[in-house]
Amino acid sequence: MQNIKFPKFKDYIDQKVNYIQPKLDGHLVKIYKEQIDKYIGTFILTKNDKDITEKICNIKHLNDMLIRIPLNSILFGELHCPEIKATSIPTLLNNADKRLRISIFAAPILNEIDLQNEDLISVMDKVAFYNIPVINTKITLLQNIHKNTIERLLKEAEEQKLEGWVLKENHISGWYKLKPVKTIDCFVIGSSQSFSSTHYGGLQSINIACYKKDKNDKLQIHLLGNVGSGFTKEYRLSFEETDRFTLLDKICEVAYDSIAANGKLRFPRFIRWRDDKNKEDCILEEN
Repeated sequence: MQNIKFPKFKDYIDQKVNYIQPKLDGHLVKIYKEQIDKYIGTFILTKNDKDITEKICNIKHLNDMLIRIPLNSILFGELHCPEIKATSIPTLLNNADKRLRISIFAAPILNEIDLQNEDLISVMDKVAFYNIPVINTKITLLQNIHKNTIERLLKEAEEQKLEGWVLKENHISGWYKLKPVKTIDCFVIGSSQSFSSTHYGGLQSINIACYKKDKNDKLQIHLLGNVGSGFTKEYRLSFEETDRFTLLDKICEVAYDSIAANGKLRFPRFIRWRDDKNKEDCILEEN
């Protein structure tokens, strides 16, 4: 039963969808409960198959929720903490922080019944019947999301401090993510050589930074991390002949999902070089 894999997300372009669910800023988890010989086992795994069952059980209200899950069930949910970024979840989990929550967004199997092809609204109602928290689901009736609606959803995601939205064709298949795209201008403070077989010796990534005001309103260098995606193969290979250090202090525009608790960018992507900008223009504004 535990062989049902985590669902895969694609970027939303213009697909027809039936449902909209908020994407909380947390970690995906799979919960399954089954009988093993004479014993009943409940397990919670992260997307990389890390078993966090023991840590979850150390938090009383989450342990109580696990007890309420019927036997022979598989649930997918988000382990999250309101107002706290996803990068802090492991620390909160290690500390058995009572603020942690698990919200269910899919249930392929519940109480031995296969629900993979069932209406998502109905599935969420069935899960909620056991007093298990579920993610609020809206119906769109198999239609393309209008541009104005997308803009409204993205604005709502930022206002509600959501990671974004999950647009679904069906309960288990056809899942698309819709996230606000943030950009920042920053400058290069280093780079690394690639050892990949496809662009060996070329550019692997750039290390970026910007300025940020301290408590005394003075600008200090703020490290943003590494950016390794967004470069074409041809551009990477061009650095076999061109010294990578020519990139130092160049200004670039980078897209990212959010800023982690350690101040680094989450999922940064290179967009373009900004020769029209200076280092003094690269300032991280406080939200």
